[in-house]
Amino acid sequence: MSSRISRRGALKAVGALAASPLIPILEASGQVASMPKRLLLFFTPHGTIYDQWKPGGGGTAFTLSPILSPLAAHQSKLVIIDGMQINGNYHPNCALAPHPIGMATLWTGSRVNDIETVVPGGNVPVGVWSTGPSIDQVIANRLNAGTPFRSLEVGVQVSISQAAFRTIYSGPGTALNPQNDPRALYTSLFSSINADAERLARIRFEKQSMIDVNKAEVEALRRKAAVHDRKKLDDHLTALRDLERQLQANNSPACMAPMQPAALDAGAVGNRPEVFDQQASMIAAAFACDLTRVASFQFSNGHDNVPYPWLNYNGAHHDNLSHDEGSPGPRALRVQINNWFAQKFAVLLDKLNAVREGNGTMLDNTMVVWGTEVATGAHNFDNVPFIVAGGGAKGVRTGRVIQAGGAFHHRLLVSMAQYMGVNDITRFGDLDAGNGGLSGLLA
Repeated sequence: MSSRISRRGALKAVGALAASPLIPILEASGQVASMPKRLLLFFTPHGTIYDQWKPGGGGTAFTLSPILSPLAAHQSKLVIIDGMQINGNYHPNCALAPHPIGMATLWTGSRVNDIETVVPGGNVPVGVWSTGPSIDQVIANRLNAGTPFRSLEVGVQVSISQAAFRTIYSGPGTALNPQNDPRALYTSLFSSINADAERLARIRFEKQSMIDVNKAEVEALRRKAAVHDRKKLDDHLTALRDLERQLQANNSPACMAPMQPAALDAGAVGNRPEVFDQQASMIAAAFACDLTRVASFQFSNGHDNVPYPWLNYNGAHHDNLSHDEGSPGPRALRVQINNWFAQKFAVLLDKLNAVREGNGTMLDNTMVVWGTEVATGAHNFDNVPFIVAGGGAKGVRTGRVIQAGGAFHHRLLVSMAQYMGVNDITRFGDLDAGNGGLSGLLA
């Protein structure tokens, strides 16, 4: 019997290999499977002090403002959006309840219901809610990624369930409550991680065994195949070797449970900085373990009427500062508080950027969007500050300032969907008659 394998035999053997569980990767021509795209929405309250937030210059040649200076290490991974507005002035009573309207509209792009019942003084009935879902929930439902958590809602002292305190909606009138306690979040996310680690180790061993068997079979076939059949076999060998290298590179699983957060009172105002850091670590670890691909992180709420003792301010943020930022003293304190928000945003980005993924980091694969419910303490909705960070490996054109020219923030919501691959969403919410995403944000 000839030791030379026939062309029909070689193709039949390759066809048999194609039935292998490894073939989804083989058919990718040896390319390492890409890291998943992720979306993270980040909120801080009460807008900003615009002239201290606005960056200098424009395009790719810009300098960070006093408020945004803590983000210097991430400047090349930022998109600062100037001149964007929230359409909150659709009803005469808007001026009576700007924070609830801004909160409910921020990620939903939709009107609030029952606004006629708003009374002077900002006393907003509990029934005032958004009439539509938030963009993160729509994306999570459409992705159907099969992750253990469809989405993740995380908070720092978000407080009571009322329109002025919620940004995430699963549907009309249905706000989702974020988890404010880092230890409770840890238990929810990582209580079974050790079992998962053992399962992953077993799967890795089984895959390595399959690679060894398939590689030996392909190499044997190649030695016997005709010259014109060797190209297909060589492609399979290349794919197998790349997969083998990937498996070896990932010998230490990326999914590792973080340390359990230290016990503290998550409701104590003075603990806010530490609670924030703990929650940011939980989000980064959840992404690393692919527990979810869509998350939101809400710092406080639209009535953030508490002191900031770690900044040596012991008054009420909302009543004493945000409504009086025209005076030198309150203005300086507001700049300091917003600079601290930027410091904490940098902490969040640091944690994502510390996780290596492929040739980059988790931050490169994650679109992080920082927003707020009003533009300034004067309750206006024009020039609302928005920043996008990360996502550069997945199509975000980072390292620039975008002039939105008064466009409604709905265009940013549409761009989030398009970034995550939900490309048939060209309009979102009910307050913008236009179509399409934010020009210049995505490649």
